[in-house]
Amino acid sequence: MRPFFPDWRADFFPKAVWLSSAIQFASGLAFESAKSQTLILSLACLFSLLGLLLKLGYSPIASAALALCASANPVMTNQIFTRYVDGVLAASLLLFVTFAILWVALAEWKAWIGISAALAFGINTKFSAVPMFAVLCAFTCLASYKQQQFWDLLSTAAILGAIGLIAIAGLGYAPYMRNLFEHGHIFYPLMGSDTECPGRCMEAETLRALSPVKRFFFSLFAETHSGFATEMRLKLPFTFAILEFRAAGGAETRIAGFGPFYSGALMVALATTCVIAFRYSRNAMVGYAALLLAAILISVAVLPENWWARYVPQLWLVPVVIAATAIYLNVRMLRIAGWLIVLTMLVNSTAAFAANVWLTAKRHRAVDAQIGQLRKEDAQNCVYFGGAYSRLLLFRKANLDVRPIARRNACSNPVALASYGPDIIGGEICRCTDVR
Repeated sequence: MRPFFPDWRADFFPKAVWLSSAIQFASGLAFESAKSQTLILSLACLFSLLGLLLKLGYSPIASAALALCASANPVMTNQIFTRYVDGVLAASLLLFVTFAILWVALAEWKAWIGISAALAFGINTKFSAVPMFAVLCAFTCLASYKQQQFWDLLSTAAILGAIGLIAIAGLGYAPYMRNLFEHGHIFYPLMGSDTECPGRCMEAETLRALSPVKRFFFSLFAETHSGFATEMRLKLPFTFAILEFRAAGGAETRIAGFGPFYSGALMVALATTCVIAFRYSRNAMVGYAALLLAAILISVAVLPENWWARYVPQLWLVPVVIAATAIYLNVRMLRIAGWLIVLTMLVNSTAAFAANVWLTAKRHRAVDAQIGQLRKEDAQNCVYFGGAYSRLLLFRKANLDVRPIARRNACSNPVALASYGPDIIGGEICRCTDVR
């Protein structure tokens, strides 16, 4: 497929998800099974976190609700039916946090199996994972020092450093080391010479005039929106517009991408935090929760594109951590606030996932209808696929005579490639005789 797409630059990017998908496909599984990583890791998050919370003393109901809330991150659930890798990274980050807490709080050595797997796989999923995991590792060392002894801090730091080095220089030799040796920067082509800017270049027009801080807060408290074309507006938490729910079902929603009610949960969490900080700041649980929140927020702040939910999926965990702390303290007012946060986030996730299922089914029907129409025409078609490269396999599986072309606007009478993506136009199809 690569010769048809001269701008293809996959060689420079982390490949863990692609390689695991290729193994599934090569083993004889259906092509669509390559999308299973997000679902598998989401379930791993759910059950791992459930087990941890039970060990920490939460009731079965609270454990189940909090684990489901953390695992129902819309970045993860909305990418279950896609080949996006942001949901995989979100799951890797959550698994790392889960097993790091298991190690720090309960000193269980088996936690290092999960820590190692999450760290190695996450780093080889996206470039942005490197600074995120670096921050989380640093705070894991701080928490280890707070909980245990100085030598435990050194051993934790040494093990995490060794795993990170192996993940980057060993398992991630291609692309990290190869990028460094051949292009002068491990994050090429995002950094170094001849750079690209996927996050900034796909920025919503409404955000371009705003400072980074304003951009971040606008994206949290605006109406949920795909981020294309139309104007976006700020709104009061817990209010919503019907069109927000459709946008919330997108796999890469740019504005308020965590869903229409996330801002409401965040405001309740902020008020709860103020009460906890004022009255219960000396509680040991509150101290560890503060460390975890600091780690999450700093890992978000180090990313310049933190206005985009799928680029900072760990931000979803902030209200969850505050809710878990409030429920743990077992004070009636705080417990009510904690459960209100959990309920709000679960309603939000349910609405987003329901919209995603509806949109996915709608796009599936559109693709099937286009394949049926092309079969009826029984002609050789030339297709510019844009980013929907996998459609080539679907067309060939349907025994269509298609020839990929490398540039847009090459057809004199093009037809849009059905269901290219939410609210955007990409590929096009035409008879090969109409190619200019």
